Amino acid sequence: MTLTGNIYAAVLAAFFVGALFFYTDSQTSRLLQLHSTVYDTIGDIERFEEQLDLHLLKASFFIYYNFDHSHSQLRKIRKRIAEIRENAYLQDPVFAETLAEFGQYEVKLAEKEELILRFATINSLIQNSTTHIPSLTARYLSLFEQSDGQYFKELSRITSAVFLASRSLDKDFLTELRQGVNRLQEYHFKNDAQARMALTLGLTY
Repeated sequence: MTLTGNIYAAVLAAFFVGALFFYTDSQTSRLLQLHSTVYDTIGDIERFEEQLDLHLLKASFFIYYNFDHSHSQLRKIRKRIAEIRENAYLQDPVFAETLAEFGQYEVKLAEKEELILRFATINSLIQNSTTHIPSLTARYLSLFEQSDGQYFKELSRITSAVFLASRSLDKDFLTELRQGVNRLQEYHFKNDAQARMALTLGLTY
């Protein structure tokens, strides 16, 4: 091979080495970018779920808390999951296990969303009770000042149980509440108005 031929061969080899390096560097850069994007998205999901749990905690304590905050966080989480699923690089078979794990997470998220809906319904009933029952009790006492002392004690005990059940989340208070309501329903009143009011209280409990 002539000197010129050797030079051409060396230049061609350098070109292929450079092209290979450029391709490898480009692929590495894209993979790093993919990793960063997915990592940031997962971080967003974790942050949104923490905020969701915080909203649920607030809802259990504050009367008439707006559950739109919780639904908003759920929408944000689902949007981030969709972004990961639609990422072109993650369609490679090498990431099949990763996408499968996201599928399991989506199932758990759907279960959590169902529990949130149930919690919202039950919590609404409890919060309404904690505001409505005391006002009914006060009305009963204002109408019937000379009411049966034992009935009044039972009424006070149940009203306290409602508040304790709503704040402590202890099911034992629910048992006490049911027992108290049963005792209230056993009372008989000569005064029809008092009986009707007592019935209203019983139905409310």
